[in-house]
Amino acid sequence: MTVTTVEDRDRAPSGEAGRARAWAAVCIAAASAFLYVADSAFVSLAIPQIEATFPSVPRARIGWVATAFMVTQASLLLIAGRLGDRRGRRRYFVLGLAAYGVGAAIAAVAPGLWWLLGARVVQGAGAALFAAGALALVLPLFPSARAAHVVGVWGLVGSVAGWLTPVLGSWLVGINWRWEFAVLAPAALVVAVMGMRLLPEPPPIDSPHRTDRVGLLLAPPAFGLAMLVLSQGSRWGWASARTLVLLAAVAVLLVAFVRRSFVAASPLLDISLLRIHGYRANIVAGVLQQASFFGWFLTAPLVMHNVWGWDGWHIAAGLFLSQITSSIGSPLTGPMVDRMGGAITVSLGAVLNALGAMGMVFVLPMTSGSFAAYVPCALLLGFGCSICGTATSGVALSYIPAHDLGAANSLQQLVRRMGGALGVAASVGLLGEADGRDMLPGAQRAWALSAVLVALLIVPVMRARRAPAR
Repeated sequence: MTVTTVEDRDRAPSGEAGRARAWAAVCIAAASAFLYVADSAFVSLAIPQIEATFPSVPRARIGWVATAFMVTQASLLLIAGRLGDRRGRRRYFVLGLAAYGVGAAIAAVAPGLWWLLGARVVQGAGAALFAAGALALVLPLFPSARAAHVVGVWGLVGSVAGWLTPVLGSWLVGINWRWEFAVLAPAALVVAVMGMRLLPEPPPIDSPHRTDRVGLLLAPPAFGLAMLVLSQGSRWGWASARTLVLLAAVAVLLVAFVRRSFVAASPLLDISLLRIHGYRANIVAGVLQQASFFGWFLTAPLVMHNVWGWDGWHIAAGLFLSQITSSIGSPLTGPMVDRMGGAITVSLGAVLNALGAMGMVFVLPMTSGSFAAYVPCALLLGFGCSICGTATSGVALSYIPAHDLGAANSLQQLVRRMGGALGVAASVGLLGEADGRDMLPGAQRAWALSAVLVALLIVPVMRARRAPAR
């Protein structure tokens, strides 16, 4: 069974040579996903050393090394997607990689924290450009029903990066944290050169209208502030004046942006995309999946160390198990979608994921955190999560006409990142101020929430299965 689509993007090159070129393009574009995962792992590992390098800087300001990147990327994702559709996806993909590489080079030699934060802003802007355009560049090379296959390979690259880059990052940070950025800089530039030479350049949209300028002005502060509040609200306090003022500003800006999107001749956010049932259902499901995963991913290592007393090797092995099964599940997702359909595949992944999370809630506490009892939970979580994440992303984009892929993918990327940040914020709130063994009840609530969220995503995808294409 294949996915019902609104347009058959059956423009795949014919013959073995054409298919080889198409998959080579996927590998080049997917390399940008590897860089993105590496960035996250490297920065997490580098924070303690960066703090030691700049001892006079408050710890809260050091945290902006990660926050500046996330906020900048969220601010620019929608603009990046529309720019690619209008002016050339390959051009902005390559430009994004180049900017990211330059930012990494500046970060590697930054003489002070403000230089480092500026470099992270440049990297975030570059990441927005290449993240918005990467999938949109390669999906038109395949029939739309093969979208889940392509995203499966994409997910495989991300999963491999998930277990490889912490190892590489640990080795590099053992030398000096600057080496992590020094490695990312040439890697990004190499991918940019390969992309310029080997990636296709789809014809840009021919539109008589310029993209709405009011929307261009409203989107960055709306989505940037939203990401800022989600990432910092727990530290500031959700009832603090700063958080409440920013939440009010986000609400006003988002309402104004959506209203403008309804009336503009050429809006930054094409509301008609959200009228496509399959796309809308799967991006909602993707938000729930990301919130579920990151809520678990934040709390699991804390409990492993503080409650169950696992050493570093056992914690690494526990997380490695879920990454390995994720690497297995991602490439299997495409064939599963072909055989069972997108909704059934997503639902199956959600059930497996929820079972793994509920095992963490009920089984592990009864065994006092036995590693042997954790193994099946990790396997279910990793496998189910990879199927859910891959299928929701691939199936969502299979409904989108080729000329709107950049905008549709950037919106999907944006809301999934927001979902992940929301999951982290919820888990931090459930943990509260507990420490040591007292963390377990809060963590159990967080894992139960993770199971509920991933189970809930079955509702929109199954409803979309019974709905017409639009």
